[in-house]
Amino acid sequence: MRSYLGSRTWASLLSLALCALTGATQALAQATPTEAVARPESAAPERARLDVILNRVDRETAIEVAVHVDLLDGTPLYDFQGDAEVVLASNNKLFTSAAALMALEPDFRWHTKVYGDAEVLRIVGGGDPSLRRIGEIDHAARLLDALAARLKDRGIEAVAKLELDARYFDGPERHPDWPRNQWQQKYCAPASALMLEGGCLEIQSRSGQVLTFPKVDDGVQLRFAKKEGKSLSAWWGRFPTEVVVARSQGRREEVVRFAVQEQLPIFGAWAKTGLQERGIRVSEVTIVDPEAAQSTGEPLLDWPSFWNLSDVLVVVNKKSDNTLAEVVFKTLGAEYGTGGSYRGGADGVSRILDENMGEGRVLFQGDGSGMARNSQTPLNVSTPREVCALLSWMAEHPTGPLYFDTLPIAGVEGRLGQRFRDPVFSPQRIHAKTGFIRGASSLSGYLLLPDQRIAVFSFVVNFDPSRNRDTNNARFKKLQEEFLGALIREES
Repeated sequence: MRSYLGSRTWASLLSLALCALTGATQALAQATPTEAVARPESAAPERARLDVILNRVDRETAIEVAVHVDLLDGTPLYDFQGDAEVVLASNNKLFTSAAALMALEPDFRWHTKVYGDAEVLRIVGGGDPSLRRIGEIDHAARLLDALAARLKDRGIEAVAKLELDARYFDGPERHPDWPRNQWQQKYCAPASALMLEGGCLEIQSRSGQVLTFPKVDDGVQLRFAKKEGKSLSAWWGRFPTEVVVARSQGRREEVVRFAVQEQLPIFGAWAKTGLQERGIRVSEVTIVDPEAAQSTGEPLLDWPSFWNLSDVLVVVNKKSDNTLAEVVFKTLGAEYGTGGSYRGGADGVSRILDENMGEGRVLFQGDGSGMARNSQTPLNVSTPREVCALLSWMAEHPTGPLYFDTLPIAGVEGRLGQRFRDPVFSPQRIHAKTGFIRGASSLSGYLLLPDQRIAVFSFVVNFDPSRNRDTNNARFKKLQEEFLGALIREES
């Protein structure tokens, strides 16, 4: 995981800038948890050339551009409708990640626990997102290795009933306002407290055989389509444990990866298959009743996640992983909100931000990733000014360097690896989070200015593609680069 962290060519400048902060940032540092801090009232300076760049697009039909830029001490550097309430897309992850680092220890780990005996064995999920292949190691397989060994130590070679308890997260595994026509896509994988391979299933074609990963032979049915295609394809069947597969005509080695319908039936099939391969017979797999008593006492096995919180947040932001963002979001709901649901996650994030930064912000958060959208009510909506306030606050937080390192380095890695290649952006002046869903394009983060000052910025475009055909993310990415390049040149 550490390989994702990338270069820290100017991370030390961030620390130096923080040590030098005065005025507004001192007020922030001294504020009590419930005290709202007044922000600087001075207006951003007029910058006609920058206004021309943004007005050119903002004046078009069905496009709204909102931009705000501050220095780290809160001094406004530029504003263009920065108080507009806009859909953030994946910039929503900035709030989720910040709240997690404010409330949880960076080395926080999720735990999967197993209770019971040969009659009833219960696996209790704690949201471990690392039950998957990481590098060359299958950490889910290691969990089953440890469980089978523990059972054999107790003289148990057969289990009458295997119960799955995923109640640490409650409510739907997917947010109801995620686009349903995309639910099978990897970026819409369900977030469950018992989850394998990031909520995905692979269909592998090898030497004429069709296999699954994770291996789910005992519980998942493969139904083969009559017509073969040019390449291997697979899709959901009639129920959560049925997968329809269309082989490729050439029968070559191929892999198809897609999000499962529901995680628990897949997890159950995997656990039963895997335990039986390890010499533990399993007669029945059930999902625990929602009203059943919680497991207590010493667990038979307590399995900590391989990834800690810092590891997960690197993937959340550098790779913009939606499912991992929802795991973090629901965890905050379970630990600090009203439960491990989407509503609980929103309550948890709001409570954490209020206690740390003060009340009164504009934030209507519906999920952890920003995938949810609703035209009838504000959902995953905030303002560029609020995003900048969050970024400034996190720069001063003890976990600020960790937060900073989760963001992709422009021109180097992650979703920004092929962008900002113009020499004006050297040396690696931008560390920022990207965002895109249908109707919203965003980029927010930290900017190193030519005089070594550090700024925070948030650039969001909301648009209606049904009313304006000239709306696409490629166009708005170019707009972001044009604007930030012009800003840097003005500061030279």
